[in-house]
Amino acid sequence: MRKLILLSIFFSALFSQDALLIGVSDYKLNPLENTINDVNLLEKAFKKKGWNVTKVSNPSSDKAKQELQSFFKKNKNKNTPLVVYFSGHGFQMLGENYLMPILNRYDEKNIEKVINKSLSITEISYFSRNSYGPKIFIIDACRNSPFGNETLSPSAGLNSQYANANTLLAYATSPGQFSYDASSSSSNNGPYAESLSKAILSSNTF
Repeated sequence: MRKLILLSIFFSALFSQDALLIGVSDYKLNPLENTINDVNLLEKAFKKKGWNVTKVSNPSSDKAKQELQSFFKKNKNKNTPLVVYFSGHGFQMLGENYLMPILNRYDEKNIEKVINKSLSITEISYFSRNSYGPKIFIIDACRNSPFGNETLSPSAGLNSQYANANTLLAYATSPGQFSYDASSSSSNNGPYAESLSKAILSSNTF
């Protein structure tokens, strides 16, 4: 909740803003039910507050990286605020956090291919290196068992990771912990997305 309050305060000071929202649900081994719903919910909240929103659903590795590069290239040398939100599976390996796009079933069983085709926080930060305004990377990831019952066993949860200058990393859960795909059995959204949407909409100066 403290992170959401800080995000709300941060948002309230912004004026011209762009957001890239990425949702991934159609995993081969362990699909998720509500990630696209979370992206749709936040798209409505951001747009209601006047943000320019780019939404990407179920991208492949190449598509996800292309969209990120295009997003930051479009905002190159600008001082305007930027948000990247990712909803899907995530994992950590050797201290680095990775966000999983759509992979084929065989790639999901091969840790080297998973790492090469996933998005690392370091890679996203590198893509944003020429965007000089405040940046927020919101990681609503780290669902349980991203590889189903297969053989891969990366470290549980995501890792607390260094943020570059002028960048805020916001996670849906504490380091090493799992987040939830739904806030209740009857909900179509995750608890973090629901709370974040309410925080955005309740900000009077957002």
